Amino acid sequence: MTSLKIMQFKKVLFFLFFICYNINVFSQLPQQQYIAMQGRLTNGWHTYNHNSILSYVYMPGNLSFKLSLKNSNIGLYGYMGDAYISSKVARPEKVYPVAYSANADYSEMLLTYEGAEVIIQSANIDDELYLLVKPIKTVGLKPLLVVESGLLWNASGTLQRVGDEIIAELPSKKIAIKGTKETNQTFLTLNAPYLSYELDGEIGFSTKRNVTIDDIRKVIQERKTNHQQNLSKFKDQAQLVNIIQNAIGFNTTYDPLNKRVITPVSRYWSEVFGGPYVLFDWDTYFGAYMASLFNKDLAYSNAIAITKSLTP
Repeated sequence: MTSLKIMQFKKVLFFLFFICYNINVFSQLPQQQYIAMQGRLTNGWHTYNHNSILSYVYMPGNLSFKLSLKNSNIGLYGYMGDAYISSKVARPEKVYPVAYSANADYSEMLLTYEGAEVIIQSANIDDELYLLVKPIKTVGLKPLLVVESGLLWNASGTLQRVGDEIIAELPSKKIAIKGTKETNQTFLTLNAPYLSYELDGEIGFSTKRNVTIDDIRKVIQERKTNHQQNLSKFKDQAQLVNIIQNAIGFNTTYDPLNKRVITPVSRYWSEVFGGPYVLFDWDTYFGAYMASLFNKDLAYSNAIAITKSLTP
């Protein structure tokens, strides 16, 4: 075979390889990329339960540890239950977002309920959840802080309370949570194991064994400092980016029907439209655009979700 024919043969082989490679890329890779993207978004601790912004959900496994308050004064609402931001309807609780980091490893909010004001901070690192609850103001009797467990969206597993901790047995792992003070004997008509405490001071929680409240404070502060340093890169627009991250972070939830992470118009809209989500036209594209500032996976997930919702 002459050099010219060898060169032509190599070109044909290269061309065939190029065609086969691109057929494979364009026919298979997008779906594989989408599955991998959703896998990244559903890994670790997030506030993905649309019913409550105070539900900290571990995925995969759909394990929820939800914080709530119970007022101890006579004549008031009583058990708070779920909590979310709503300007459409009057709710007994008010949630004010303070911070939500780009990679969801830190959050902070102010919660008010029946005269009580509480700062709630969360952090997660190496698949471990850390929570710090600090009462700022109370009226009358001290409110109760409740940690309610749950397995969301018909997930498999078991939950049980053993002493002062809740133990979850998931298909993939075992997770336990415990507070930094002793529980009390409050009895609530809840459908899953829970822990309750008199909120007379700062209380910490963690899924990591044998940690003190000082350990929890340290992790929380490290995540907060890291979040603030990341925001400082935006210089004079840092406050604006913080607001955008709060709007996207606190509003992003999980759609178990389609197995995807999305950012609905609001948790309230998701609830009144029957849940677990509602997507609305260009709002979701705006949400994707906002998320693109700090979370490419979430930006793509939102854009794909609303595009696939196209109707006649």
